[in-house]
Amino acid sequence: MCWYINPARNESPSKGQRTIAKAWIVFRRTVCFVAALAFLALLFPALQLEAPILPKIGGILFILFFVVMFIYVGIFGQGPNRFSLKDDIALYKKVRKKYKWK
Repeated sequence: MCWYINPARNESPSKGQRTIAKAWIVFRRTVCFVAALAFLALLFPALQLEAPILPKIGGILFILFFVVMFIYVGIFGQGPNRFSLKDDIALYKKVRKKYKWK
């Protein structure tokens, strides 16, 4: 699916491609934001655990890391390099430009 809407494909997008690209973005954001909310909901039981402070903080930071990552991927997606965040925003800007999104 991501290859289909990739901005590296040179032809201008058809109406069908624009529709599929928009549907993909809506789907990706919905899934990622629901996952972020689910992990955020895990934060409250983690706060109420009667555990030593260090493991508790570690668990809270672990949960918050996933919340931030789900939100980031929901907004920008992932570029071709899965282990770097540098290319994600650049690819997102190219997709926005290609499909004329605001």
